[in-house]
Amino acid sequence: MRRGSWSTVGRSVGRALVAAACLMAIAVVAAPQQADAQGRPILVVPFERDNIDDLFFSTLMKRAHQSASGAQGYVSLDPVDNSMEDMLFAVGCAESSSECLQMLAESFSAEVILHGKVWGNERGIYLELHLFDAQLGNEILDQPIQKSFESAEKEMLLQMAIGEIQQIFYPFTGELTIASTEPATTIIFDGAEVGNTSNGPVKLTGLKLGEHTVTAQKGEDETTQTVVVLHDKPESITLDPGANSVGPIVGGNEGPSHTGSYIAFGVGGASLITGAIFSVLVNAENAEVERLAELDPVPSSEANSALKSGDQLQALQFVFYTVGAVAVGAGAVLYFMEGGEEAPAVGYIAPFLTPDGVGASVGGSF
Repeated sequence: MRRGSWSTVGRSVGRALVAAACLMAIAVVAAPQQADAQGRPILVVPFERDNIDDLFFSTLMKRAHQSASGAQGYVSLDPVDNSMEDMLFAVGCAESSSECLQMLAESFSAEVILHGKVWGNERGIYLELHLFDAQLGNEILDQPIQKSFESAEKEMLLQMAIGEIQQIFYPFTGELTIASTEPATTIIFDGAEVGNTSNGPVKLTGLKLGEHTVTAQKGEDETTQTVVVLHDKPESITLDPGANSVGPIVGGNEGPSHTGSYIAFGVGGASLITGAIFSVLVNAENAEVERLAELDPVPSSEANSALKSGDQLQALQFVFYTVGAVAVGAGAVLYFMEGGEEAPAVGYIAPFLTPDGVGASVGGSF
């Protein structure tokens, strides 16, 4: 056998031994817990993850374990750190088939396994949840939970994911009270009219946990907000029908601010104008040098002074042109970063050298 093959085998054996040791250690700890508690032992396996930061993931798994621990009819086994892939490898499996999950459950003295996936991208997260009955060898849920959540706020995404996990163990236990800044406001919950605030806030109970949309409608005015309902955490919100907002309300409804970009454009424009003024002065000094050169005799002191002054003015000219060009470019970048849909009209002056001196090109984008 080749040396590389022995290395591969060694790594595989080592990985199997470590995973098996972890399974044995956790199973020893879990066995007394099962004997002393009432309910079906449930194992919460760390979800498969991709593009999810450590804090988000650890918080999500902690809340998943807490949800399973407090659920009636279940007793949660101690948390595990090993991934599903490693634990399946330890029992000689490469995929999460029913037979392999049953073998894994037996290793932990578990009857139920909660496992899933959480993947992230620039828009939000994708969550997939499975609840496996090891005794029957099939899924407890009618079908796996597969949901995508979109939000710019990580905390909102985390609450949405927690709500979906809690719904498995505490179905339809959410409470929400909806008030309005205006009297006699119609309240619409997930697209269905549920009440009116004529006699005070509208209180809803027995709600599905997780993400919902609530609309407050008063005449032609209405506003919609996303709310996440969690177990044992009654929510109360107040809506303003005249706000005309859609989606999660986070700090008001103003449009994008372009203060930074406007400041950059102002600095850039002022610098370019100043550079143009120095360009005129440089040309004047050059003309003076040419005039003195035609005299006979040439006044050397005056000519040297004019040359020195021209060099200084030319250096300042380039400084202001450079600052102006950079500031205008930075302003365009800031405009997009601050939420602009299209760039404003931008003018520019670009300096350049010629055999006879210095010049500038003028242009813009509109």
